[in-house]
Amino acid sequence: MKTKIYISFIAVIAAFASCSPRVDNIFENSAIERLDRATQTNRELLISKPNGWVLQYFPQTGASSSDSAKHMGYTFLMDFSEDGSVIVGAPVDGMFKTESSIWDVISDNSTVLTFNTFNHIFHYFSNPDPDLGLWGADGEGFGGDYEFLILDYATTKGRLTVKGKKRGTYNYMYALAADESWPGYFNKLHKMDSTLLSGLDNNTPLDFYINEDRLTLFNAPTHEFRAFRHLDDTLGGGMYYGFLVTPRGIRIHDDEILEHQIGHTEFVLNEAGDKLVAESNPNMYITMDGVDAFLSSLSAKRAWKADIDAFSDTRKTNIQKIIEGIVSDTRYSAATVDELIFAGNGSNGLILTIKWSLTQNGKVNPMTDTYEYVYSNDGNKVTISAHAQATTKMKNMDFYKKAKTTEGKNNVQALLESFMGSFDIEMLHGFAPKKGIRLKNDDAAKTFILKQ
Repeated sequence: MKTKIYISFIAVIAAFASCSPRVDNIFENSAIERLDRATQTNRELLISKPNGWVLQYFPQTGASSSDSAKHMGYTFLMDFSEDGSVIVGAPVDGMFKTESSIWDVISDNSTVLTFNTFNHIFHYFSNPDPDLGLWGADGEGFGGDYEFLILDYATTKGRLTVKGKKRGTYNYMYALAADESWPGYFNKLHKMDSTLLSGLDNNTPLDFYINEDRLTLFNAPTHEFRAFRHLDDTLGGGMYYGFLVTPRGIRIHDDEILEHQIGHTEFVLNEAGDKLVAESNPNMYITMDGVDAFLSSLSAKRAWKADIDAFSDTRKTNIQKIIEGIVSDTRYSAATVDELIFAGNGSNGLILTIKWSLTQNGKVNPMTDTYEYVYSNDGNKVTISAHAQATTKMKNMDFYKKAKTTEGKNNVQALLESFMGSFDIEMLHGFAPKKGIRLKNDDAAKTFILKQ
């Protein structure tokens, strides 16, 4: 009986063995042959562009601490030749420069683009020589890459994606238009950089909308955003995300910001010049809220000059009546209003400084008066009100004493009250509050423009 069982068991095993399927190769070529083909294809692709490539390069990715030199992006132009040489171009110390070195596409468990001889322009970011004065510990430098895994070529976008072999940063390469000069391309980047960032400082907040969520970004001029969730405490902390400027806007390196997926996308400046809209999602964009920009400037005690020429006719007439009163009742033969300057006092106070020029016996004498308001944030508006001791302070002003009364109200008092009320804050120049904001009141006569 046992003999029969053993024989049956052996027969079953033999049956399974005889039916074991054979897996056919799903590729026509071996892995080595496919890798060699990919290497050759990518080499030919890099050589094929007559005016070279744009490389959008990030040395390292963002972190919980700031290091803008390592996290921000840099742009290089590269022209690959069949003889194994590459010309690299970029601004260096404010001047456009180029330098030649050697490149190759090699097989190293993947297809790898390598810049395998030293290039002073490009290897600056991976050179650990402490004598170069780089940021970071000796022997580290910027910690950037000079070898990149070639991931894919998106023919529809004309974009080659390469990944830093050591740091893992995602870098894009685009073919440069045949009629584009290399210095001209960097001029475009400089112009966009100026459009977006020249009117900002590190404390100017930007609003980042991701579908229905909202983040707040600071430090834009450093090319490294410091990001917070909206309404979070911004006195400390935050996460840092590097970006670079493109001819159309900016590109943030990271795939996510504060747990929000954004992809390695480009943000394109819209036609109105007031939003950077994600190429991949129209509901993801960066903009500037006028109220936030104005209030942050007052907290930082920055000064704003009123655009006197843009005053309403009512306010201009009021000023003219003040001048007429001064000339008719005093020893001065002429008077002009030179500047009206608004500045925060660090809390919720708003100081108005009025600078006058008074002419006496042909000599111009300057005179200054100050007046204090308080301000508050009422939803999407800023409300400006009289200070608690406003009446007393106003009556002590030199020009209050000199100005005549019209319709039962001192003309200086009328001027000061014209700046009180609830105002919408409108940006006049996209991302440049310094170039002008409009404080818009329901009473058009009270609307005025401030510039820095």
